[in-house]
Amino acid sequence: MHAKAYTIFMVLLLTGCAFTTSVPETPLATSVPAKPAPAKKTAVDAVTTATPKEKKAQDPRKVTAQQVRARLAAMPKHPRLFITNSSALARFRDDKNLRDEQRFLVAYIRQEADDALKTKPTERRQTGRRLSSGNTFASRVIALSTAWQMFGDRRYADRCREEMLHACTWSDWVPTHYLGVAEMLRGLAIGYDWCYDALSPADRATIRAAMKDKGFDEIKRQRSWWRKTNNNWGQVCWNGVTAAALATAEDDPARAEALILEAVHALPNTFTPYAPVGAYPEGPGYWGYGTGRIVYLLAAWRSALGTDFGLSEAPGFLRTGEYINAVTGTSGYFFNYSDCGRNRGYSDTLWWFAAQTGRTDWLAREYVALREATAKWKKSGKIENVTGSFPALVLLWGRFPLVDAPNRLPLRYLSQGENPIATLRSGFAPNASFLGVKGGMPKYNHGHMDVGSFVFDADGVRWAEDLGSQNYHSIEKLGTFTLFNMKQDSSRWDVFRLGIDSHNLVVVGTNRQQVAGFAKIAPAGLHAVQLDLASIYGPCVKSATRTFMLDTATRAATIRDEFTGLARGVSLRWQMATSGTVESCEANRLVLTQKGQCLVLRVEAPEQVKWEVLELDKPVNPWDCSNKGFRRIAFTVPAAADGTATISVTLAP
Repeated sequence: MHAKAYTIFMVLLLTGCAFTTSVPETPLATSVPAKPAPAKKTAVDAVTTATPKEKKAQDPRKVTAQQVRARLAAMPKHPRLFITNSSALARFRDDKNLRDEQRFLVAYIRQEADDALKTKPTERRQTGRRLSSGNTFASRVIALSTAWQMFGDRRYADRCREEMLHACTWSDWVPTHYLGVAEMLRGLAIGYDWCYDALSPADRATIRAAMKDKGFDEIKRQRSWWRKTNNNWGQVCWNGVTAAALATAEDDPARAEALILEAVHALPNTFTPYAPVGAYPEGPGYWGYGTGRIVYLLAAWRSALGTDFGLSEAPGFLRTGEYINAVTGTSGYFFNYSDCGRNRGYSDTLWWFAAQTGRTDWLAREYVALREATAKWKKSGKIENVTGSFPALVLLWGRFPLVDAPNRLPLRYLSQGENPIATLRSGFAPNASFLGVKGGMPKYNHGHMDVGSFVFDADGVRWAEDLGSQNYHSIEKLGTFTLFNMKQDSSRWDVFRLGIDSHNLVVVGTNRQQVAGFAKIAPAGLHAVQLDLASIYGPCVKSATRTFMLDTATRAATIRDEFTGLARGVSLRWQMATSGTVESCEANRLVLTQKGQCLVLRVEAPEQVKWEVLELDKPVNPWDCSNKGFRRIAFTVPAAADGTATISVTLAP
């Protein structure tokens, strides 16, 4: 987000104003109640989330084949994915009462489709073990088929047809890495469904044959492990598979029934990690991927089948819109733990959650960006993407005009669950402090050795950084790394960004974190949390705690580490990655500057330390990537003779 937009966003939050949307004009079948339970505390005082109470969910695992068969038999004709009649999008074309933001979205949809008209069909590209052109294909088909539904211009349907038929000629869709196959099926499903009347019977048969041979049949050929998994793979793959099954159901009802039934019974596994309050244990980056695809699945099932069989009622799921805002710092960056970059994009997914729950404050950032982009378009004609990958859904899931709503985000967010995190805020002003704290375990899917690590924002600046993930192929192509082996001795942990040396931790000797350990996060006061890290450090300690405290008056954060049971004299290295410039470094005080702002680090215990600064521009190891503009500040202290150590550092804006 531009600095101006983010400043507006935070001012609105501070003054109790966000933005609103509501349920679509065409109600979604089996939708949850739109009215949320009232918050017991104000956004300034709240320390727990306040969201709708989940009703006792239908058990998807008890859905029968007969129930699925009956739903399939009652499906609407094409289109049936997301929309159920040809006027659902066409009405935006000629409506003279559209709000400016709606007209902007219509213009954006036309521009995307016009740009696609100028391209040649997407070619098959493979990078390492992944299909790298699947997203391009799906995005292009969505743009063209949306424009066909909205504007009725045959050029869009013809170019979409060309795109789909060409993809059917590819040798394969790299089935050994089924995520790419799922994206191909997703794109073909929407194009087939939304351009159905513009396709000849022969065209449809060709597309269905490719779906079967390169998509459905590969599920059994590859003995696909993702079918019952609990992570983003199950969400992404089942979305593509079931969208294609629904789009072609009349031509193979038995296959559609079998796939939908299997998905209904398997998908609860992917919803379990959202409990209890909606946090996504794979991190905010994979939230956008996995949660985004599962929302597409739910919406497509509701439009085609009239139900999602109770999947959306899983504990915590409808609260996840709060999570993605809770892990967005006052710098505008994500608290990017696990394999995640720090930049937050725009999400069409959040519009769905706001429509389901009434939590329109979750859309504050999206609304600021949409308003700003609309104003720029009206002034200069320039169009920017501020909606995510499927702008038509914003038109369908939102209601205009945009109406301000009070901010209900908490100052302290505690997720608990399978990979807990916490965030603390001093307030919601643009200069407020933000502290993100990582608990849980290293071996969770896409996890790092980052338990006990943190990020810190103040004055609109990210001071304590998480360097994020490294491009997977850059590591895999070397052939010597077991990148997704999460065992204790895995070479995964030798990658600088994934192991202990890049994260904001206390490193004891040269010991790695214990991948089987688990750190809970407990409240330690109104604006403080504490982690028990004993199982993370393992046998090198008897006890280890890390306490994070945020002073809401001064905006300063204090991190206090306490150890017992250490080997006498063993070294403990306190470290923090930053993009700030070291202005001065003396005794127990280090000063960072960045973007005209200043942060002072004061070491309050022990009494004397010697700072070390390691520039990270050059790769630490031959297999690592560069971290241009970043450095690691650190100091090392020995354990006391009695095996104890206490370290306390304050970060003061």
